[in-house]
Amino acid sequence: ICNVKLAEISELNGDFGFAEKFYQEASKFASKSEKKDLQQNALASINSAAETLLNNGNAEVAAAEYLRLAKELENTNVEKSIGFMLRAIDVYKNINEYQKAIDLFLQIADLRQNKNEILAAFSGAWSISDSLAENADLLSAITLWKQSENLRNQFIKKYKKSNEAYILRRQIIEFYENYQFNDKEKAAKMYIKLHNNASEMNLGEDSKEAVFAKAILIYEELKDEAKMVDLIV
Repeated sequence: ICNVKLAEISELNGDFGFAEKFYQEASKFASKSEKKDLQQNALASINSAAETLLNNGNAEVAAAEYLRLAKELENTNVEKSIGFMLRAIDVYKNINEYQKAIDLFLQIADLRQNKNEILAAFSGAWSISDSLAENADLLSAITLWKQSENLRNQFIKKYKKSNEAYILRRQIIEFYENYQFNDKEKAAKMYIKLHNNASEMNLGEDSKEAVFAKAILIYEELKDEAKMVDLIV
């Protein structure tokens, strides 16, 4: 009882770190049902501490507290754990700690079981990388586009035959075809490889022939008649 009272007083004073400690101490001597409530109060104190830190401009420390909450919940409530990871991601993005945000999205992808949820996590990661690449100097942009390619490939590796994987492979090829990497010859080779894999993939409304035609059009643009003839024959 004494520890609970001290925890409540600490909360009123905004001393959430002390409140957490007192709740944790009280839970050691509580019954099973009381222990659960006290542990929830301790978690609420961590959350209050994080919110206070964030409001006071201590964003990075606040993010660490959100991640501590995520860690506390990872074995008992995965959805809530991921929710706090997403909260930390928002904080990191707001303070330009983009790589930390990307790394957290990848951790979330590992925790997810559903394909669409895994795709959403990877998409969150490569969207950050894409955005950074668009606004970076040439040398940094190449590194960031490579990261974006790698992030897409990680999802493709998990679901090789899916329509999502097909779409992402097309996106990567377009990176090589356009300004991101500007390597049209490699793009053409990648289209041919995609065409060769097409019978094992879900192309949606696309066709193998359309994929093959993209390679032909690139070689036509490059004026590589020998390669065009070789492919057509």
